[in-house]
Amino acid sequence: MMHNISKPDISPDFTIEDIHKVREWHYETLKDATPQERAEFYNAGVQDFEKNIARHKASVTDSLLGILKGSGISSADDIKAMRADDISSHAAAMEEYRHGETIPHDAINWN
Repeated sequence: MMHNISKPDISPDFTIEDIHKVREWHYETLKDATPQERAEFYNAGVQDFEKNIARHKASVTDSLLGILKGSGISSADDIKAMRADDISSHAAAMEEYRHGETIPHDAINWN
């Protein structure tokens, strides 16, 4: 039998004390649980974790696509269609940028 114990309050800094709270909460929640209940408890946690990871990946992907669209790339197909000289030109430009060798955006002929 699992015990219905409320989850502990965790500080934003996640201290060693928080780790002790979580461990105590796990112990108290699962101390009388059957193996089946334990499996269900941990499987539910895994499912929540996987949903959070999927949400995070989608957010990062959306952010990266926003950046790429600003540079004229609007899809994965555009990236695949880039020629080798496009890729090397971009790499050279990024290297110049890292060394502070940049020019104003308006000075570039984009046509």
